[in-house]
Amino acid sequence: MLLSGDIGLFISFLGIPFLTFSLVDLTKAKKNNKPMKAAATTLIISLIATSVGFAMIEPEENDVAEKETPAAIEKVEEKTEEIKTKPEKPKEPEKPKKEQFEKVRDLKVHYIDVGQGDSILVQLPNGETALIDGGPESSSQTVLNYLKEQNVEKIDYLVATHPHEDHIGGLPIVIQNFEIGNIYMPDKTHTTKTFENLMSAIQNKGIKFKTPIAGDMLLDKEGLNLTVLAPETNINDDNLNNYSIVLKLNYKDNSFLFTGDAETEAEQNMLNGNYDLKSDILKVGHHGSYSSTTNKFLEKVNPEYAIISCGAENKYGYPHQAIIDKLEAKGIQIYRTDKDGTIIIAVDNEEIKIDFKKTAKPKKENAPPKEEKQSSYKNSQPNQSVNSNGESNKNSSNSGNTSSNGAVSKPKPPATDGVEEVYITNTGSKYHRGNCRHLKKSKIPISLKKAKSQGFTPCKVCGPPQ
Repeated sequence: MLLSGDIGLFISFLGIPFLTFSLVDLTKAKKNNKPMKAAATTLIISLIATSVGFAMIEPEENDVAEKETPAAIEKVEEKTEEIKTKPEKPKEPEKPKKEQFEKVRDLKVHYIDVGQGDSILVQLPNGETALIDGGPESSSQTVLNYLKEQNVEKIDYLVATHPHEDHIGGLPIVIQNFEIGNIYMPDKTHTTKTFENLMSAIQNKGIKFKTPIAGDMLLDKEGLNLTVLAPETNINDDNLNNYSIVLKLNYKDNSFLFTGDAETEAEQNMLNGNYDLKSDILKVGHHGSYSSTTNKFLEKVNPEYAIISCGAENKYGYPHQAIIDKLEAKGIQIYRTDKDGTIIIAVDNEEIKIDFKKTAKPKKENAPPKEEKQSSYKNSQPNQSVNSNGESNKNSSNSGNTSSNGAVSKPKPPATDGVEEVYITNTGSKYHRGNCRHLKKSKIPISLKKAKSQGFTPCKVCGPPQ
């Protein structure tokens, strides 16, 4: 079927030749003085036909445009409708606000003097209580009496960091004498009688213990939380220390890190996990042994204060001199239970206050199974009270004898027996000069007199004094 535009195009093409011929005829007639009427008539008809043809083409173009315009408008309308009907992207749900807690007291952390071992009482500001380890069995009565002195009635969070006797020996008597909320232990058993006693006490109490892993929250309130940073899952390590439960306590802008006996491998796992290790107060791992507190770990924690829990004159030389030097080099203030007795840190309105409670006689208790030789130590830092701005008020040195009210006497320098200092290793039977090649793996300073009295003999390579 022909459209009007096609007909108009046909008439136009048909009229153009007639128009051309009529112009030629008209020109010839005029030139030869012949009548021009016929030529003029043909010219007019051709002109009309051509004009009509072109006129018929134009309406067809307008019609096409008119037909296209509604289609374009319809597409726009369809897109607009799609936009209107397209579902809106759901908004991300807001994180639920943490539960508030009612403050009923100041936060207090007690590093109890249990001799060679660990026991930490935490009196939380919400009225709850945590006990991290119970020291050795020989100090179980000390721990029990101390908890009663602090009017503890219930222990909401009881944590046995790992199954070594100097950490869990005192827990059975605690479990027997107090109401217990939750018990936390690593997923690691032990074959000792001490561990059996602990499991029996838990069973008799009718409580099932929990095995937390890194990332768990024991307590999570607004401005108050207790987070597990170690151990990781699927640990394959013969060293029980690396199963230690490591906890970080945050209270407003203050933080405490409790490391148990976590050693180098466990510290590296925490670094690999990118946990927030920054803490104001660090309980130094493994009683100040050089097997813990690596440079990278200490740099990440970056504490202002370091607490070392160890027995006076213990046969393992805790804390090792290398750790003391490392802490002092970073300007970290050191407090030790073997020198200061029980160390009490209170947080009141962002202000950290440190106090001591010295026992009558220094305890010389048993130590963890890992045997190491004696080392000397440096004096710890002064007793002081520190506010949230970091300003401190040094009262006196905390390295000497301390009375029960926290007053500290001036320390005496470590005895050197008036003889030259030599060095020993963890496993060797010789003593050495400081530059001996046999000291690459370990280097523990000791007086010559003490080295000889403990059966060490002079190294034949470096020729130390005899």
